[in-house]
Amino acid sequence: MLKAGLRLELVCGVASTTAVDFNRFRFRGVPVARNISMAAFADRDDLVYKWFRVFKENNEYSDRTLHGYIHDFIKYVRVCDESKIPPESEGAVTLWERHLVEQVRLNGMNVNSARKLISSIKSILGISFAESHKWFSQYSIFRSEIKPTKAYSDNELSKLLKVFHALFNQLYTQIMDNKDFYLKSSATCKTTSFSFNGHSIPIASAVTKCFCAAYYLLSYFTLSNSTTLLKMVKVDKRDVGGSVLFEQSVLKPRANKYVSICIGDNGTFHVPKYALRFFERLLKLSSAISPGKHLLYQVKNNIASPLEVNHPAYFSKWFQSTFNIRDEHGKLLTPTTRKFRASGSFRFLMCTGSEIDTSILLGNTPQVLKRHYTTGNESENNQQLLATALTLQNAVK
Repeated sequence: MLKAGLRLELVCGVASTTAVDFNRFRFRGVPVARNISMAAFADRDDLVYKWFRVFKENNEYSDRTLHGYIHDFIKYVRVCDESKIPPESEGAVTLWERHLVEQVRLNGMNVNSARKLISSIKSILGISFAESHKWFSQYSIFRSEIKPTKAYSDNELSKLLKVFHALFNQLYTQIMDNKDFYLKSSATCKTTSFSFNGHSIPIASAVTKCFCAAYYLLSYFTLSNSTTLLKMVKVDKRDVGGSVLFEQSVLKPRANKYVSICIGDNGTFHVPKYALRFFERLLKLSSAISPGKHLLYQVKNNIASPLEVNHPAYFSKWFQSTFNIRDEHGKLLTPTTRKFRASGSFRFLMCTGSEIDTSILLGNTPQVLKRHYTTGNESENNQQLLATALTLQNAVK
């Protein structure tokens, strides 16, 4: 029998909420809600109510972080239930660490994922039971593996941007010409088409796809991460010294600070007119779709709501299967904000030679810049090394 009052609502997106039912923890293996009736009772209601209060009353972490912690805790409790060990015990922690070591050894997960899982369980148990830190190994089990984000090459960027610009502009024109039709259209019904390289591609969810294309273009133009982009709001155009400027501040929750996003002529680097034209069109489209404050939207059942992180992810899969664009190594080219951010920051760093200015541009510290954003693109780096070697070889001759 399910207990009332064990449902936790968390705001995990821009405007969407997720419910976690802690009744699942009352049964062995923490089954999904639809399988609870087939699961064995774990007889730990006092613990479950305690865990529920720990997560509900916590003010230290954001809802999104808590949601991730709960999912990690579910994995931990499942491992404990398999061996019938109480989750809040030293034996359970030892079992968990051994489980992760074995997973890494068998290539079931990478080292950084295992480090994250140990860290999250240590944090959760630390809130629930103050002395639990003594249960964990006093030595570092896994060595940190730094994996810098690889940037796109110029050729890869050209391929991506060509599609995104064409898709956004064509869908923008069609939507603005018949807005009510596209707002009322079914999300699965292909109501329009996109012409590209002599091919006509049927399109469903035209409004959502148009904003997803804008999402990736904004990533390229502003070097912002996904959280910052999704929280952008409509802004007014300003005229500063004869130059057009769009600017706003957005909160980065994990860093607990605001970053400024600015699109316009900065007086130092050339800003193409098509970039400003794109942003003006995006503002018009956003205002036409919804009077709300947000900039990016998705439409379903004639209701416009803010774009969430899963929509660009679905769009990325659709992009790969539809266009079959390959990178320098022949693999499917995947659009990600992380790689756009790495591409822009690396080019800015090469242009200015200043790690401080590049760090300020990204809203990160110089240490984060060095670890994650300074490797550039492997193919272009190899080409430059080869060109240097040939130049030196010719100089010797």
